[in-house]
Amino acid sequence: MHPQVSNIIIMLVMSQVSRLLDLSAPKTLWTIRLLYISSSAIAFIIYQLVRRKIEKENNLKVVKYIKAGNSLMGEPEKLMIVTVKDYDLDQIQSSINGVYSSVAIMAVMHLVMKYNNPLFMQFIGPVKGALESNLVKMKLFGKKDDGKRPFKSEPMFGKMPTGDDMRTDKKSIEQLEVAGLGGLKFD
Repeated sequence: MHPQVSNIIIMLVMSQVSRLLDLSAPKTLWTIRLLYISSSAIAFIIYQLVRRKIEKENNLKVVKYIKAGNSLMGEPEKLMIVTVKDYDLDQIQSSINGVYSSVAIMAVMHLVMKYNNPLFMQFIGPVKGALESNLVKMKLFGKKDDGKRPFKSEPMFGKMPTGDDMRTDKKSIEQLEVAGLGGLKFD
């Protein structure tokens, strides 16, 4: 099942369950807080285990890909030349930052704005997101690492042309190298 579809199903189920609970009751509220904090801590620990495994493997294979620029800010696309280790560490750090952001947003919504329902609705999210991560699947659960970076996200409704395929092709990379937009050519 696609992660976005399972997210929708989980949210629908959680919204129905939340109607059955008295989210203002102190005991229920403390239980929900504990579940959310535990879930975020478990996700953080999972990401730290993966980070440790990436650093231990020390994969120095060079990866070239094109990072899309921000058209609103006038930034051009940029050629990225990094090692697999650096790419993976960047992805894990991005996931860890996502956990931090989620906790910060939830803290504001819950403690400042006094909303309890979002806290309940989101307590599964951090662990679910961690377990669905490509790096977690490869480094902790033994999914075969084909070595392809950057990771591509699957479209929600099957295979549709997304234009992502050209972002790692040799011709596009060489065009950016010749244009001087981000890297040295290794042969």
